[in-house]
Amino acid sequence: MGTFKTAHPGRILSQSEHIPTCFAQKICVKQSYRQGSGHTISRYRSSEAHGKLVKEIVCLDWATILLDLTYGFIEGAVAEYGQPLGGIPQLRFVRAMLADAPSIRAHFLIEEWIGDNVEFVKYINNGRPVSCAGVDASEEVHRIAEFLCFAQHVQYNKTHGLVYTSDYQGL
Repeated sequence: MGTFKTAHPGRILSQSEHIPTCFAQKICVKQSYRQGSGHTISRYRSSEAHGKLVKEIVCLDWATILLDLTYGFIEGAVAEYGQPLGGIPQLRFVRAMLADAPSIRAHFLIEEWIGDNVEFVKYINNGRPVSCAGVDASEEVHRIAEFLCFAQHVQYNKTHGLVYTSDYQGL
């Protein structure tokens, strides 16, 4: 359970050739909710749920575009100055799609499954554009967090202060 979505393992049972291969096996099925009194949860009405999940998809699309912008900037710098020491982390956002179940008037966010028993790492929080990797985190976690701080800087500058991706987390 997150702040407004629950997440569950699942599978798509369809023979359609229109389903991307990243969704062919196990998937993560997310559904929006609101929390009531006494920590009870209830689902949004169909139209509200649809609107919330569409916003999630749009945010993922924009985050992907901004990360691509960052890598484009890096390609230009590498062409001019050469490869940086230590290399550049190759990251991406999870692939996702919206699934509708009209017979039960429900909408779901479907994400590719990224692993069983995987520990997520919080690299950058919403509040400050600095690494939040703990002192006991691995060197790789610190390297990725530093890269993501750099990515925020590039995105902010390239969009003239209009936008950057925050709240980076992952594997």
